[in-house]
Amino acid sequence: MSLTLALVLFASTALHAETAMYRAAEPTGSFVPRMISGLADAGFRFKVRSVYNEAKDGKQGFVFLLEPRGSLCDLQLFNENNGKSTLLRFKVQDAQDAARFHKFFRENMRMMEVGVGQIPEGPTNWPRP
Repeated sequence: MSLTLALVLFASTALHAETAMYRAAEPTGSFVPRMISGLADAGFRFKVRSVYNEAKDGKQGFVFLLEPRGSLCDLQLFNENNGKSTLLRFKVQDAQDAARFHKFFRENMRMMEVGVGQIPEGPTNWPRP
């Protein structure tokens, strides 16, 4: 019984995935090369497993394995505002890697996380933390 439980727990950790969405205020064509260079400069090492074709898949991006942990990552890019900005959907298998990418996208790439609100400035009827 304990072996079965151990196998179930091990298998479920491999199925864990976190998804986040970020927005860059620049066109996809200029954002992608800057992002790839930024990933290399930040020390991310990965192997691309497959590449999305915008004409066929409706999105740009790629699926890759992050080294040395082997986490599976899915990075999808979409044009927004008639090509003036980029929406990035990112899925990652490992929580530690998710935190590392979040820091990269927010601090290094200066991207905004979609769906995360800001505390309003000035008087409001809502309590402040």
